[in-house]
Amino acid sequence: MHDHAAFLVGMLLLCAAALILPYCVIRSDALYCRHSTVFWDASDCYKFGLTEQRAGIVFVGDSSLTFGVRPTLMAEADHLDAYNLGLSAGAVLFSPGLLLDDYLAHNRRPHLVVLYVGPWTLVRSQPDIEHLWADGARVAIRHGTFADMLKVFRQDPRRLIQLPVIVLQQGIRQFSPSEKWWVWAYAEMQEERGWSDILRPRKPFTMLGPGQLPTLAEHCTMAAKPLAPPDRALIERFRRSYQRPGTRVLVYVAPVPACDPSYPSIVKSYAGVSDNTPLTLPGPDFIDDGWRVHLTRQGAAAATAQVADFLKPYLAARPGPLHAAMTPPGLHS
Repeated sequence: MHDHAAFLVGMLLLCAAALILPYCVIRSDALYCRHSTVFWDASDCYKFGLTEQRAGIVFVGDSSLTFGVRPTLMAEADHLDAYNLGLSAGAVLFSPGLLLDDYLAHNRRPHLVVLYVGPWTLVRSQPDIEHLWADGARVAIRHGTFADMLKVFRQDPRRLIQLPVIVLQQGIRQFSPSEKWWVWAYAEMQEERGWSDILRPRKPFTMLGPGQLPTLAEHCTMAAKPLAPPDRALIERFRRSYQRPGTRVLVYVAPVPACDPSYPSIVKSYAGVSDNTPLTLPGPDFIDDGWRVHLTRQGAAAATAQVADFLKPYLAARPGPLHAAMTPPGLHS
């Protein structure tokens, strides 16, 4: 009987360790941020560490923002000080305001907050795609509260078992004993104020490189992508949560390829939801990865010009200029 009890206790401890260990790895800067060669790990660790920023415009959103809006170009062309707080779609799906809450706690409140998302991100129903919910879970564990973590696993208790397996598999494939990748990624995001070039070779560990991800053709053909209705209640809650005297919240839907047959449906679905009418860009401005929102460097320049033009009426309505001194980003512990 004693042997059976010892075996049972041992198995329970083993199961507990299997659940606790991934949590400890994810929470550890030394193990997770600095030694992961996954771009999104570097991105959220960097952006959740920003402090002493005084940007007048802060963009919050998914990967269409991360690879689509270049604050440095806005500064050069229009002398506007902006910051790109783009995260993965999974992180934004979990909580559109989690990173913004952290930013506002450690930086000056901006004059404009722009929720910039692809048309398929903040919709009423999302397929339970592994990398989407896992990204959200990792961000919740690293940067959220205990209640945030409970929310992830309450949505589907099977994730308690699935997440350790995903973290272990990813760690084996993408762990590096060197910190060179983190230092390189940190420098890129610091230089570009949060933007990243999806096609730039990510030395010393190449994650995405020219030729690996083809672009769409000029006159591409594609099937219409099903479009679930946007989650109006979620978007309006975001507006109400961050709208303050002196801070205006705008919702901006990212451009899609000109050859996308879903475009008329996107415009119709977001009428009265977004502040902009969604626009298009030529096919070669987009990466041919199935998502239809990730832009090349050329596409990012065009999308940045589009959003800058969209913002001009809001900037002109302010009593003073929307310019702030661009300060080098710091990190908070």
